[in-house]
Amino acid sequence: MKYIIPCLLLVLQLSAVDAWPSWANDWGLRIGITTDSSKIDSAATIPALFDLSQIGSGDAFWTDVDADGDDIVMGLGGTSVDTRVACHVLDFDKTAKTGYVVYAGSDNSTSTNVVYYIYASNATATPPAIDAAYGQEAVYSAAGCVVAHHFTGASVTDLDDYTASDVDFETDKNFPLYNIVGKHGYAYENSVGNEHLKSEPDPTPALPVISSDVCLMMWVYPSDVVGNEQIMGFQYDYSNGPSMRLTTNKPQTRTENTVLTSANPISINTWYQFAVTWDSSNLKLYVDGTEEATVAKSGAMTPTTNPTYKLLQIGSFATGSEHYHGRVDTMMIFNVSGTPTAGFVSTVYNNQANNNFYSNVSTSETQPVIGAGGAQDGFLSPVTFD
Repeated sequence: MKYIIPCLLLVLQLSAVDAWPSWANDWGLRIGITTDSSKIDSAATIPALFDLSQIGSGDAFWTDVDADGDDIVMGLGGTSVDTRVACHVLDFDKTAKTGYVVYAGSDNSTSTNVVYYIYASNATATPPAIDAAYGQEAVYSAAGCVVAHHFTGASVTDLDDYTASDVDFETDKNFPLYNIVGKHGYAYENSVGNEHLKSEPDPTPALPVISSDVCLMMWVYPSDVVGNEQIMGFQYDYSNGPSMRLTTNKPQTRTENTVLTSANPISINTWYQFAVTWDSSNLKLYVDGTEEATVAKSGAMTPTTNPTYKLLQIGSFATGSEHYHGRVDTMMIFNVSGTPTAGFVSTVYNNQANNNFYSNVSTSETQPVIGAGGAQDGFLSPVTFD
């Protein structure tokens, strides 16, 4: 009998411990963010965006986090163990208490709310290399994203691609604006009316070759609607695609010589998310996560043989005509089988549109003291995030 009671107590203790996720070793605090499953229409991985200003201004996070946010890492909450999640930090300002964390939302569920943890308070932590297992490139590659621009940089020709494709902007015309107020942090703007920004033509390494299963998403803020305006085009010449356009006050795509236009006009000085998908069967145009137009389109995109047009260009055709007037932010191009779905588009839109994607943002909790046996009171043994 004397052995039964200690064993029973041990079982009860283990049951209580298993109800908590483990803790990232060497990090002093964490904040739980809970994704709202009602906002997730596809469980496919997305590069999820979290606005750090949702953390209360008086929270200990803002006191303990590194001045550059270099100690921020993320983990997935679970019933028995945390799993590290690839992430990177954008536009962080500890004084203003603003910034964003982009992370690989690979465990989102259409039926169950999922908790992710943001860890901070580690004086010796440094961000992983961009091509490391949990670095910035892994945030996008997990979702099949081959180009990602947030339009943050030291100069207008230093607005880098966050993916392994390295499709960076290198030349501009008439000094377009950058690092200005955007939908998420900073944005790019054509303010005069005849600017554009482009990557190096036919760069090395070469642009990712997309023939089908493409999904292009971007936020746009038009300042006028005067006629045909080319917002962006990628990889092909002006008649191929994928591309995003405006024709007077209506969103439009011109992809592989097929033009698709929304029937619904938009307003100036307003942020919209435009998206186009093509799976070699149907070309579809979306505005703010809702399908606006579709047309049957079979076959595959054929890259141009002219190296001059093998580039990513914002603000005009590759030929320099039909200039776009307005801002662009958070542009991503995906190329993976199964990505171009309505649920994928609406899930990314729901995440980026506003803070309602998160049903709960907790206050900071500090790491409990580790006992002599190596386990924490109420937690499993800590996990090392290398």
